[in-house]
Amino acid sequence: GWSPIGLGPAEYAIGLGRIQAGALASSRQPSDIVAALQLSVWIGVVPEGVRPDLAGSPDGVAESLGAYGRVGVEHIVLQIDATPTDTIDQLGLFSREIMPRM
Repeated sequence: GWSPIGLGPAEYAIGLGRIQAGALASSRQPSDIVAALQLSVWIGVVPEGVRPDLAGSPDGVAESLGAYGRVGVEHIVLQIDATPTDTIDQLGLFSREIMPRM
C-alpha cells in the first residue's frame, strides 16, 4: 500500500499516479496497491498551537475529504491533535457531522 502523511488532494493525485506507474513498470496491477492517507483534522476554529492538515467547518471538512476520494484515496487515517476533552468533542463532531456524509 501507499499511505503518505498530510498531502493535499492535488499532491496526492500526482504521487498516486507515480506509484501506479511504478506498479505497471514492475508488472503489478495498480489496483493491488491500497491507496491510503494520514491526516490530522480539526472541525471548527483551530485553537492556537494546533496545526492540522485539514481544518474547517463540518461542510468544508466533508467536502475536502470527498475531494480525496475523487483522486483515488481508499482509506484515510485521521488524527486529532488535542487535549483529551477536545479529542472527545472533535470525535463527537466528526461522528455526527462528517460520517453521515461519507
